[in-house]
Order: sequence, then C-alpha cells, then structure tokens
Amino acid sequence: MRKVWKRIALFTIGAASSTLLLPGIATADPITLGTVTVSFTVAGDNEHNTGGHIGDNPAVDPVFGNATATGSFSFSSRIIPSGGGLLQNFSNGVFGAADGSIGFSWAGTNWSLANSGVFVLQFDRNGSLTSWALGGFPEGLGGMSSSTWPDFSVSSIISSPFAFLYTTPDSAQQGIFAGRVLSWTATDSAAPPVPEPASIVLLGTGLLLAGLQRRQRRRI
Repeated sequence: MRKVWKRIALFTIGAASSTLLLPGIATADPITLGTVTVSFTVAGDNEHNTGGHIGDNPAVDPVFGNATATGSFSFSSRIIPSGGGLLQNFSNGVFGAADGSIGFSWAGTNWSLANSGVFVLQFDRNGSLTSWALGGFPEGLGGMSSSTWPDFSVSSIISSPFAFLYTTPDSAQQGIFAGRVLSWTATDSAAPPVPEPASIVLLGTGLLLAGLQRRQRRRI
C-alpha cells in the first residue's frame, strides 16, 4: 500500500500552462473590491460515496464514511490576476489572513488558515473562479500520508477520485480515505445583484408612465 501521496493528480489544473503562473495582480479601486466566497459540501468514504480507491486501498471509513460536511473559504478579489490565470503556492497558500479566511470542520478537526491553506486558484479571462484546491499543512499543501492525521485535501474537480482525501486514526491501518465532493459554488459580493421579477415589472411600469407623461406635455 502506498503510504505517501505528493501533489496528487488534482493539481493538474493548468499544469501545462506555466505561462499563466502568477501573472500580474489586478490593481482595482479598493472601493469597488469584493469578496469571493466558495462553499463546498463533502461526503465521507463509503461504498456509495467513494470516488475511487487509491492504489491498492479498498478501505471504507468505519467512523465517518456516512458523514457529510459543508465548508467554505473567502478571499479578496484584489488577488485575482488581471485577465485571469493561475495562482499556485504549495508552501503557504495563495492568500493569508489579510486577504481571506478558511472554515471547515471534518472528523473532529477544525481547519482554518492556521493549519490549512488554499494552494490553487484558477480564473478565466473575466476573473471568474474555475478551479481551486484546499488542504492541510501536516504533510505540506497537496501532500498526504496515511501515517499522518488529521489531514485533508479538497478540490473543485468533483468527478475525480482525488477530490476529497482525508486521514483519521484508522488511516494507519486502512490507508488514506477517498470521499467525495458533492457540490461547490462561488459568489462574489461585488457582483451586481440580479433584479427580481417584481422589480423589473416596477421599473418597466415607471418607464412607461414617464413616457406617457412626456407625450401628454407635448400635446399641450
């Protein structure tokens, strides 16, 4: 059984595009800056939720296999590269406490910027988040060992068997557990709100009345 997994396959996000690595940071007006919040839901490793076995490890988690949890992380939009691109940092994560936060609890451990980091963020040319990866520091960001617990790694690649990996006290005998990412969403607080249907109707009515009043004045 393989004990250590370094830089697991989920980090192929843009790996072939080295020219995108750490492009110039956008210098937006601080007044217009927003906060991007990513929320995700994971499920433990059991016969239904497992995304695939790692190496020769057919284990399922006897304690947390049927558990689910929701976590999130947030970061300032000022770190988004101008024109999009890839941010990647396997040492300390791509942002610190000055630019973001992490909140995730799994298998009895609370994860924050103190013991974990977001080490991959990828954006399209419009600055929208397309891919990300989050993990614990115990084996280094992107590293995992069945002999080290607690530890975890989560990525946006929902279909990948490596999307949610974690260790517990049972991992020393049973190996790294492979759960599943059920869903994730990203919202930007700076994005303009979408008008509700009622608001659109009121706006249209107001414009119609204004047009009628103008026509009446011209006739007078």
